[in-house]
Parts: sequence; structure tokens; C-alpha cells
Amino acid sequence: GSVEVAGTVGGFVETPGAYPYLTGRQNLAHLAALDDEPGDVEEVLQRVGLADRADTRVRGWSLGMRQRLGIAAGLIRRPDVLVLDEPANGLDPVGALALRSLVHELAHDGLTVLLCSHDLHEVDALADDVTVLVAGRVVWGGTTTELRGRPGASLLSTSDDALAQRLAGELDVQPHQSGSLLVRATTAELDGYVLELARRGVAVRELVREGLPLEQAFLELAT
Repeated sequence: GSVEVAGTVGGFVETPGAYPYLTGRQNLAHLAALDDEPGDVEEVLQRVGLADRADTRVRGWSLGMRQRLGIAAGLIRRPDVLVLDEPANGLDPVGALALRSLVHELAHDGLTVLLCSHDLHEVDALADDVTVLVAGRVVWGGTTTELRGRPGASLLSTSDDALAQRLAGELDVQPHQSGSLLVRATTAELDGYVLELARRGVAVRELVREGLPLEQAFLELAT
């Protein structure tokens, strides 16, 4: 297939490459020399938080620093769109949080960031809009709010499960092997159902979402 992008594109796929025997500054300087209108190396190093390590060789850098250098390599082109494929792959929680913060800052400053990832926790933390691909085809597209609004599964335990099931109306509420009730509903529907149970004197003792709402929605779309 093909894709058209209005403007310049920068980015990296999963793990960015760099010359390990060169410093971070030298790596970016070489890339800048290949571009007709490159960004400022010093400014980009500051932007990604690498200015204090810019003159050390990349071979001694952590994976998180290399990921930041990959983003810097994309930014040196002064792109309109930054494409990041699995940018948090292999990062520890601190590194992943720092990378997430950087991506938020870039997006807040007006840069369009296209994030490709199988890590739904990362997508949930970063994305405003989501496109779900299954076997190379788009099966859904919209905002993360809309995606979370799709029906999800929850386990519900009440003071009277039999009555709770009768009060479900058109909601899909079925007995679960755990002894609780399995409720399939959107967040809004679930809220209304719980309030109705309270009005009818049925106490809610436990309500547990089965996984992240985003993860539930993705699995429903992908299977």
C-alpha cells in the first residue's frame, strides 16, 4: 500500500541505530549534515534532555538514553510528523515514564506524533486517537475515550445476585464461574446499573474490571 504525509517525517523503528564510537553530539551532527535545512543540534539535545551527556560516546549509554537520541535524530529534521515504533521497548519503568513525558511535551508543542505499539498500557497513557489494526487491516478508529466507551467485561458481586440479574433489563449479565456476575456494558451503562441496584436495595460488594478498558476493547476488536 501507500501513505501520503503532508510535510517532513522523522522517527525510528523499535530500537534506534547510532554509531557507538561517536558521541551523541557527533551522531546528530552527521545526521544534520545530510539534511538541507536541519534543526539546531544544541537545541535538540536540550529538548530531549541529553545536553549533559552529549559529549560522551553512545556505547556507554543506557537504552533509555539511546531511545532519546533516536527521538533527537527524528527531531533534527524539523519534522511535521514524528513516527515512533515501540519507543518504550525494553525500558525500565523510570525510563518509560521519562520517555512518555517527553512525547507528551512534543505533542503539546504542536508536533504530530504517530505511535505504533503493542503495549496497550503505553497507548493508553499517550494516545489521544487510536487506530486498531488486525492482520494489516483497520478494524476501528477513533478517540481513546470512544474506545474505552465500548462495552467491557466486569465482575460484580452483590448482596442478592439473583435479584441483580433480574434487574439487569437489557444488559448482558450472566453468572460467572467465580461465583460473581459477569456484566458486559459500557462505563455509562454500568454506572446506571449500579445506581439502579442501590435504589432497589441491592448492595454492591465488589466490582472489578477485567483488565484495562482499552485492553478489553482491543481484544474484542481483534478476535
